[in-house]
This record gives sequence, C-alpha cells and structure tokens, in this order.
Amino acid sequence: MIVRPSRALAPIVLLITAAASASAQILTPLQKYEGNVENQGTVLLDLDYGGAGTYDFLNVYIGSQDTTLTGYGGQPDPIRFDTYCIDLLTAINHDPHPVELLPTDVFPLGRPGVNHGGSIAWLYNRYAGSAVADNRQAAALQIALWEAQYDWDGSAFVGGTNGSIDLKNGYFQYGGVVGGSAVDTDLIARANTMLTDWSGRQDQATWFRDPAGSQPLIGPPVRGNNIPEPNVAVLSLLGLAGMAVFRQRFLAGR
Repeated sequence: MIVRPSRALAPIVLLITAAASASAQILTPLQKYEGNVENQGTVLLDLDYGGAGTYDFLNVYIGSQDTTLTGYGGQPDPIRFDTYCIDLLTAINHDPHPVELLPTDVFPLGRPGVNHGGSIAWLYNRYAGSAVADNRQAAALQIALWEAQYDWDGSAFVGGTNGSIDLKNGYFQYGGVVGGSAVDTDLIARANTMLTDWSGRQDQATWFRDPAGSQPLIGPPVRGNNIPEPNVAVLSLLGLAGMAVFRQRFLAGR
C-alpha cells in the first residue's frame, strides 16, 4: 500500500527547504594591506618534508584577509573578521563563494601525527585581534602560522628549537620582501615572539573550506556562539517530518 503524505506535511517540507537554504554560507575574503611592501614576500616550501628535497619558490601575499561571512545561521547581516592563509600552494578565491565551516583540529595539511590545526588555532586566537589594525603585526602572524604549520614537529621547530625559531631553515623558509635583497628582520622578530609565546599549545578555531577547492582559510571560532547550527535545524525538522509520516502510516493501517 502506498501512503501519500498529507497536506499537513507541506508546511514541514517548506520549512526544511527554507532551513537548507539558510545553511548556505558565503565567504568573501579581500586582501587587507595589499599595497604595503611588507605584505609581498618570498618563501620557500618543501612539502616532501625532506624526502626529495625539492623546494617551491613562491612570491606570496603575507597578511590578513578582510573577510565577510554571509548567511551564517540564517542571519540577514554578514559577520566580519580577518582570515589567514593555511595552504601556500592553493590560490585564494576573492569572489564570494560557498564554504563549509569545520574545526581546525581536522585540517589535514601537515605531517602525520602533528596537530597543526590546533597549533595554528592558538596563534590565530591569541594574535589576530591585535593585528586587526596593524599591518606589520598581521604580516608577522601570517609568517608564524606558516612556520607552525610546516616546520613544527610536535616538540620543536625544524632548523631550531622551541625557544629558538629559525625562519631561514626548515621546510618553510621566509625569504624577505619581493624585490629586496634584505630580509625583514622586524617581521622575523615579531613572528618569533609569537611562536615562543605559543610554545606548542593547542586551541580551536574555524577552517573555512571551499568545496570547489580554493585556498582554505583560518578564522575565529564562530561556531562557539549562541546561533543555532543550520544543520541542527534541518535535522530537527526532518525528525518532525519523519514523525508525521509515521503517524500517517499508522492511521492508514488501522
């Protein structure tokens, strides 16, 4: 026997559709200090971690992204905050694009067995606030995040120790500003201060993942507020719909 949903289910189906639509979250990151020379740098990166010893030489933007998140929790107004790069080899998408919000402790990049996600979360949470209006502090934080992600082995830094970080050696190396022969020692000193203060501690922030594959970004732990999770709302409504269908089938079988 086929049991057709009653008209009473129509509002529930509409609510489910609305909740699913509200769960769409759009991220728009824009380079915040694009015109400043210290935000244009060179780095070396070895993602073979010493295996083949092949380094990628990269000219990169070093700093924060002035970012808005639209549609979080069905809110009409966007949330605004700074984000930072956590994958040097993937291009960033500055156009509005859908994202998934995931905890940083499941971020996959980095050597097996090392919680790089928790490390970069601690650094972000500790220093992103003080770097909001400070171009050089933002650039230093970005360097520190890359160093913690690529050169931290869980107890010390490659090319240095916990209290003595060498940004000129290891799998990640900071090479200074583009077009200049001198390394920006002030940025290195600021980044080293952050890393020494961090000392391997872990925390939680948000990994903004683009399903289309653009650069993942780290941002504040926005899931920790009082806004109900869209997925929770959807699951709740699906539960109500399931109960209604069960009731219809039960009554039809009587």
